[in-house]
Amino acid sequence: HITTHDDETNNVMDDDLCFASAWLDGPENQAWNEDWIKDNGRPLAVGGARLKKSRLSGNGLFATRDCTNGDLCFAERPAGCVPGCESTLLCCDHCIANLTTATKYRKCAYCGVAYCSQTCYSDAHRLYHKKLCSGRSKTVKAFIEHAHEASNEFFLLAARLLAAYPIRPLLNTFKNACYWSTLCLPEYLEPEDDSIFRAAVKNHIQTSFNLLLPCLEDKSSLRTYDFDEYSRLCGMLRQNAASFRDGIAFYPFHSAINHSDHPNVRVVYDDSRWPGAHIIVLASTHIEFGAELLVDYFGHDGISQLERTVSLQGQYGISPSSLLLFD
Repeated sequence: HITTHDDETNNVMDDDLCFASAWLDGPENQAWNEDWIKDNGRPLAVGGARLKKSRLSGNGLFATRDCTNGDLCFAERPAGCVPGCESTLLCCDHCIANLTTATKYRKCAYCGVAYCSQTCYSDAHRLYHKKLCSGRSKTVKAFIEHAHEASNEFFLLAARLLAAYPIRPLLNTFKNACYWSTLCLPEYLEPEDDSIFRAAVKNHIQTSFNLLLPCLEDKSSLRTYDFDEYSRLCGMLRQNAASFRDGIAFYPFHSAINHSDHPNVRVVYDDSRWPGAHIIVLASTHIEFGAELLVDYFGHDGISQLERTVSLQGQYGISPSSLLLFD
């Protein structure tokens, strides 16, 4: 059993991995989590954490129980994942599980992508693949080829999320910027080239969106899509999607954790409990009830302090002065 705190009464209650509450704060977010449970039979995230405003940056995750080093803070499945554009491994197109020659797997009859199980095959087709199958549509094929030419998995993952879920509540929950605003100016360009560089990236995103839009539009659906939504979603994914195996995955709960050079949690990828691209977040030190969960965005990458500072400011909009709030 895990001991958790009720935020309203501050009473202690025992439960088996209680539902993480970040997506239950409002009716739109509650619908997101309930839809996930209805579609997948299990919650998107379980554990003890709550989404609140952070002094550091926008929203953050806060502990709803006391934790010691090694305790489970929460566990989460991805809202979506996609194999890497340059991947040379055979993997499930839905959950990125590695497939071997001895693995029995299911293939799409139209485009030939492989799935590790009937469950992944059914989930993918129900959520997004019917709209995004390159074997069914030349338009979809053109969109996918454009993404692969740019080696940009964020376009592919954004398309799956747009096809599967109402994205606006998600975008409104997190601080996010348009994709071109999350990029650092390449070293080979001069500062005066910044506006030209970002305009070129914006045009590239516009081309991607123009190719994707006909794939998503459905006369029977009341949903609408616009370029601002797509560019912000791609920007959010660039800032928050995690590298996993030979692809990328997006974890809404995990994405709310803010950065610190002195983190109190660490992220572990583990298939032993739940199949698929599943992560668990463990306490790396003592964490008191109500404390914000913080992670080092760069882990053990071994980059210099200057490189960290440039990346934090350019990609995440985090200034060194803001880090002093928690240092």
